[in-house]
Amino acid sequence: LPEIHPKRLQLMVGRSDLQRDQGERPWPDLEIASGIEGALERHLAQGVPEEALRMLERRADPGSREVLPLLTQAQIRARALSAMDRAGEAQESLRGFSAEEVPLATAALRLAGGDLAGAEQALQLALAARPKGVSEHALLGELQLAQGLAAMAQRTFAEVATCDPDHAIARLHLGHLFRGAGDFARAGIMLETAAHLAPQLGAAVVGFAELLSDSGNHAEAMGILDALLQRRPET
Repeated sequence: LPEIHPKRLQLMVGRSDLQRDQGERPWPDLEIASGIEGALERHLAQGVPEEALRMLERRADPGSREVLPLLTQAQIRARALSAMDRAGEAQESLRGFSAEEVPLATAALRLAGGDLAGAEQALQLALAARPKGVSEHALLGELQLAQGLAAMAQRTFAEVATCDPDHAIARLHLGHLFRGAGDFARAGIMLETAAHLAPQLGAAVVGFAELLSDSGNHAEAMGILDALLQRRPET
């Protein structure tokens, strides 16, 4: 798979334009979506794309007083479906739109399909349009992880979590990265926070339970997993 050179990533996020005199904080003021779109983004950030789809369908109803633009609907629907491993439906939802019109959704779909070069190209467009977007930077972290750039991904997810403390997916990735580096204390904090923010996010709950079990807290770990099974019988 092609690797993105760090210098190319630096250009991709426009670091020279966004960086301030704050040391390791290259993107100090990321922007969080608001309103209906913000609520939909929250579902995606908490790892519940199915809730985003349900909400989107309600808002797409012509009888709704708050109808989202078709372009926004298509992007969010495609990203939610991509997160649910429903690539065919995600692709269909983007039919009629060019990659230039729906760059973030295109990047997410390509990344889910393993097309890292294509994902990079689309993400460049997305970041050019919204250089401070939280969702764009969260996907950048995902891309960096896929490229094996763990240190860069950690910095990206840390910035996302700093800007949006409720971003469960960013904290989930940070937890796994800290755990992989042997920093179990910070891994526990991140995974516990992610599990608290999104109790239906199985990866966060299981990851936190594993850390508890490894530290000898077997009863607490089992209790957490039992609670997850009650919320998600299919898990």
